[in-house]
Amino acid sequence: MELDEFKKEKIAGREKVFSQILETFKGLDPIAINQFGSGINNYQDEFSDLDLWMTFPDEKIEELVNRREEIYESIAPVLIKSDSPQNSPTGGVYTMVLYDTPSGLFHVDYYFSPKSGNNIRTDAKLLYGDDSLPRGDWLLNQDVKGAWTAD
Repeated sequence: MELDEFKKEKIAGREKVFSQILETFKGLDPIAINQFGSGINNYQDEFSDLDLWMTFPDEKIEELVNRREEIYESIAPVLIKSDSPQNSPTGGVYTMVLYDTPSGLFHVDYYFSPKSGNNIRTDAKLLYGDDSLPRGDWLLNQDVKGAWTAD
């Protein structure tokens, strides 16, 4: 396979995973789905990851956090999944997922946030839902003394 063909296949594969993520999460009735990182600037290259901040109603966050593995698996086969409590939104969860697809491996950083613990990065791009949510510096579990953690 030529390099240009490889790049095109990787980019098309990332777009397929991205579309499946959006379809899946829209079906979970989020308040908003935001993207940040290189994706808001047309990606750095064919290896760029997806960084997604999902805001849910407070009363749904625990159920969705508990179902996250099932949700991730419904998108594509998961090769690696790693939760990082210190990087989790206050009252939510952060998970790094590495998907194994016919187009190669794709890295996705998921942030599940309850509305009450939400503070979206100022540079984040709204993909779906309410664009009136607070923006500013993130509040992650590591920043909040006594913060609730998902697990």
